[in-house]
Amino acid sequence: MKPQRVVPWPTLIVPSSRGQVKAVGLLKKSGVALAAFVILWAILYANMVPPTVAIKLGEAAPDDIPVPTESVNRFETERLKREAAAAVKDVYFEDPKVLTGTENTLSALFERIGSLRRTIKENSADPAGALNVGVAELTSYLDREIGISVDEVQAKRLLEAPDEAILALENRLSELIRSLMQAGIKPDALETYRRQVESEVAVSDIPQELRPFAVQLGQRLLRPNLIFDKEETEARRKRAMDEVVPVKFAKGEIILRKGEKVTSKHIAILQDLGLLKTRSRWREMLGSGIYSAIFVAAVGAYIWLFQKDVSRDDSKVALVALVGIGVVLLGQVFEVVSGLLVPTAAAAMLIGTLIDLRLGFVVSSVLAMAVGIMEGQDPRLMAVGLIGSLAGVSGITHLGQRSDFMRAGFIVGMTNILIVLAFYISGRLPFSDSGLLKDLLWGGLNGIISAIVAMGTLPYLETLFEVITPVKLLELLNPNQPLLKRLLIEAPGTYHHSAMVANLAEAAAEAVGGNSLLARVGGYYHDIGKLKRPYFFIDNQFGVDNPHEKLAPSLSTLIITSHVKDGVELAREWHLPEAVVDFIRTHHGTSLVSYFYSRATTSNDQKAEGISEEDFRYEGPKPSTKETAIVMLADAVEAGVRSLTKPTPARIEATVRKLITDRLNDHQLDKCDLTLKDLDTIAEVFVKVLSGVFHPRIEYPDAGNREGPKSKEAAVTKDEGNRPGQT
Repeated sequence: MKPQRVVPWPTLIVPSSRGQVKAVGLLKKSGVALAAFVILWAILYANMVPPTVAIKLGEAAPDDIPVPTESVNRFETERLKREAAAAVKDVYFEDPKVLTGTENTLSALFERIGSLRRTIKENSADPAGALNVGVAELTSYLDREIGISVDEVQAKRLLEAPDEAILALENRLSELIRSLMQAGIKPDALETYRRQVESEVAVSDIPQELRPFAVQLGQRLLRPNLIFDKEETEARRKRAMDEVVPVKFAKGEIILRKGEKVTSKHIAILQDLGLLKTRSRWREMLGSGIYSAIFVAAVGAYIWLFQKDVSRDDSKVALVALVGIGVVLLGQVFEVVSGLLVPTAAAAMLIGTLIDLRLGFVVSSVLAMAVGIMEGQDPRLMAVGLIGSLAGVSGITHLGQRSDFMRAGFIVGMTNILIVLAFYISGRLPFSDSGLLKDLLWGGLNGIISAIVAMGTLPYLETLFEVITPVKLLELLNPNQPLLKRLLIEAPGTYHHSAMVANLAEAAAEAVGGNSLLARVGGYYHDIGKLKRPYFFIDNQFGVDNPHEKLAPSLSTLIITSHVKDGVELAREWHLPEAVVDFIRTHHGTSLVSYFYSRATTSNDQKAEGISEEDFRYEGPKPSTKETAIVMLADAVEAGVRSLTKPTPARIEATVRKLITDRLNDHQLDKCDLTLKDLDTIAEVFVKVLSGVFHPRIEYPDAGNREGPKSKEAAVTKDEGNRPGQT
């Protein structure tokens, strides 16, 4: 059997194809997401499930039992709600049809009585018989239509009474029933009103012999006309209950003091707050897991859909996770004092500075919701975290130096104060609450803490994840930077060359949509390797012999090309960001040192025939970004134009385009994403800048010379002979 070749483990994990690269990258991102999920899950679960106690009814409390977080006292709140509901009276509405029906019934009765009375009077032949018939019909009508029973004696009284008595009976009963029913009669008050009928009839002008019938009829016709409105009553009681301000346990409030006897009320409160060890916590565990999954998935989806550059960079994904989890963990410390101190805005400022402003706001918004859930789903904390983070992002949009974080922190603090005030003014929190001043203080301090956290951790995150920020770039451009000061003193020609390259690169990068600030920094630092042997480079040879005239071309090439390696070593020694080191490493690519290669191939040395072009090229690598490629071109163009004897605009443009074309044909731009259109734009920018630098000047006469300025041609000639850096 053929023995297998043993491959070291580092080689095994290195992907050999693009598919494997994607798989490994996805695996790393999944690992970061899983780690963030697990940590966030643990934090949420720890906050959602406070420490429990094992205690029984009738026992003495072993220790003080405080409330872990501000919580609603459900039992006291429910008691107040019941009282508020009970205080709401039943709602009734008047049914006008009841009174109308009663009046119609009364009117019909007396019409019937009048009809019978007229029939009796008209029957003069047998009045007694007619009376008996009338009595029978009346008693039957009263029983059938009214529902009352009267004897024959009472019926005869109604039929034989004078017309004035019957009219008085009808009028008084009608008035009495109307007055009582217009006042409104509830079902449970009917008997009271019926007794009132009896008392009212007793003092009326109804004849004495007809009063028993009047009382009987009035009580029978009197009916409840106020109908109970169940829906409106329940609605009013619900509104009354909803208006009850929940009674809350303050954070740290003692529910049960040490040695106090445990009552059923204590047990109920402990159970309601989840402090009694009576059941498993699978619901809380599942709930916190779902919350964590949603939060991590929300950030991941946003990065995947809208931040493609971040999704392809494992270190940036890890940075987002680290900042997010770090702020949550830091919040656990400040939460001991108040949840308003949790610096969610710090995440917005850090991620916004290191990666992207929008991503910073999205991450901090998710953190604001997580903090609100951890603090008992407090909407105030969610609002402070969300809107405060937006204020933090807006405060760093024009970040120029690290101290600008304090300005952003002030904006966050003032925003938080306004949010807290809004909650009190809107009635979400009682104005009489003594915690108003504390909340305002904590909200203001939140901004300061967020700024301090962001400003303090930014340098470490920049170094750990090799992220270069605008703040760092601006610091590197400070003329007091040690390397720039050394370059100015020890290699002044190189310093001025680098400054010119920086100006060219910045203008060109801005024109083609690159990072102009990064290109400027790269231009300043690309030649720092010349500090090791400054006088071996022509731009630093002031009044001294050129040492290369005494050296072999191969040795001169070695010295010249070594400034790239020396620059990288010097940059690492001074801990320059990797993005800046790339400019040093790639600003010559693998280009040919043509001057010494030409010397070597045209010399009379017998070894000239065996010379290889590769021995006279830089080691590279070639530039892989727009900015590094632009600095390479600016470096070549600046040196080439400076060497012109008469740099007219036409000659400048011809030189610029030739040098760019040479780099393109030499395949130095193969790995960068510059297009031909970009190269044309870059050439136009270079020509414009260089034409402004190398323009003709008028020679001013001496104080004693009255002849005036010389001709333009003479001035040009004189000016060209005194250009700095010419040998």
